[in-house]
Amino acid sequence: MTTDCIIALMDHSGRQLKWLSRACKKLSMIVDISKMSSVYLDEFENDKSDSKNETSLVMALSIKSRLSCEDLLKNVVKIEGEIRLEATRDVIDILILAYGEELKMTPGLTIPHPRLHSHPQLLYPAAEIMGQFVHPVLKRSLKELAGLTGLKWGRYFEQGSRVLDFS
Repeated sequence: MTTDCIIALMDHSGRQLKWLSRACKKLSMIVDISKMSSVYLDEFENDKSDSKNETSLVMALSIKSRLSCEDLLKNVVKIEGEIRLEATRDVIDILILAYGEELKMTPGLTIPHPRLHSHPQLLYPAAEIMGQFVHPVLKRSLKELAGLTGLKWGRYFEQGSRVLDFS
């Protein structure tokens, strides 16, 4: 049995697809990737007043997983660690946004992701690929939730399919 899940990938290394591609390649070894959103550029102010704005590349994946939610999380954490070692710094976040219609709240994992509906960098890419998905707590589709925010966020950076170049 497989479960439909939504994953967000956030690359903090700048404007290159390298780490998103690595993460997708590693994820594809443990799950089936069904859909990929576009890659968006998210610019935000750094907490340090002397720093310039920071940028991240953000995308979402629709996946089919045979793993339990907890095992998927363990694998995601492992992948983040492997990429961190390869990059020699913290460059990627992989977030489980939804795991089917499951509701879960433990110290290490909350499903659906608690900021899925309120953070445009999570909501908009997820709505692009799974707009019909109904948030199990709010009982509204991602497309509807994205329309309710009224926020302008990010800008298109690249087709998600470009991330599939696993070279």
